Amino acid sequence: MKKTLLKITLAIICASMLAGKEASAFQLTPSNWSYKKNPMGENWTICSEGMPEDAVKRTREGAAAWNYEHFKFTFGPNGCLSGGEETIVNEIHQINFGELEPGVLGRTHIWSFTGSGETVECDMRFNDNFSATLEWYTGVDTPSTSQVDWQTTAAHEMGHCLGLNHSELGPGKPVMATSTKPGEIRRTLTEDDINGRNEIYSSSGDEEEFACPLSIAALDVTDSENALETLRNFRDTIMVSTQKGKQYIKFFYKHAIETSLILLRNPDLRAQIAAQLEQLLPVIESSVNGVPAMLTAENVNEIETLLAGIQSKAGHRLKETLRKVKADIKDGAFLPSLGFNVDSDN
Repeated sequence: MKKTLLKITLAIICASMLAGKEASAFQLTPSNWSYKKNPMGENWTICSEGMPEDAVKRTREGAAAWNYEHFKFTFGPNGCLSGGEETIVNEIHQINFGELEPGVLGRTHIWSFTGSGETVECDMRFNDNFSATLEWYTGVDTPSTSQVDWQTTAAHEMGHCLGLNHSELGPGKPVMATSTKPGEIRRTLTEDDINGRNEIYSSSGDEEEFACPLSIAALDVTDSENALETLRNFRDTIMVSTQKGKQYIKFFYKHAIETSLILLRNPDLRAQIAAQLEQLLPVIESSVNGVPAMLTAENVNEIETLLAGIQSKAGHRLKETLRKVKADIKDGAFLPSLGFNVDSDN
């Protein structure tokens, strides 16, 4: 399958060149890192060539403003690994210092797979000549009215990589406001910034309670406890007995959170899965008990349809996994290896 990359470009500008904006709550970019077990999970690399003194420290501190239990920015050793380019797809999250348009303080490029919502790379540049009369401030106090705060800009640009667009909602000017003024500092997240970050990366109480897709799917089954017990027995006796089965157990846990969210947010799909599960439980029990188990062609078609329903709402990696699952189902040897025979006449 060909992967097509989408680039999103976002910037912060100097407020002395911007008219006022109407207040609005946080906005999300089309992609983020929530599909990963440890978002962002990959180091930034800072190319410090030409940067003002202490700019590297302030960049790291600006990024740290966003860190909490569900998300963390991390940094590797400094280095200039992108050939001085503002942005280039090379699996390196590069921050550098170079030319941008007048008035633009910093700009972030976000690369993601088209349609997946999965960010795969961020690149960031700070402007080395944004104004003829203003300069960067890289200290920890308050800049003068002829200086623009580097750490404020860094925090803002990191918010873009995290998955947030611009916001103007008070009280207090958010880190993700479109512009910053000379002499202004916004190094601490406001309530609106926090709400935006948490919207992407924090699970609700229900999502945390039902982190297992099987638990969610079984909620609508008549005897949910028995259904879960049967499925777990199938995993612990049948699935673990083959190499392919063990691989599928790993797939299951790798994508458990995303699949759970899909089921929670799509009750019609969840109900269809529960109905099919209700039909298949006797067959699964037979397999667990070592009794020949028979699936009809209609059962197999319905399973493929439900997998397609999940696939249509999944991110890139889960889609790829489900594609492999569907291909295995069509393989005449896979289902029998799990104790199922297919009656093609029904």
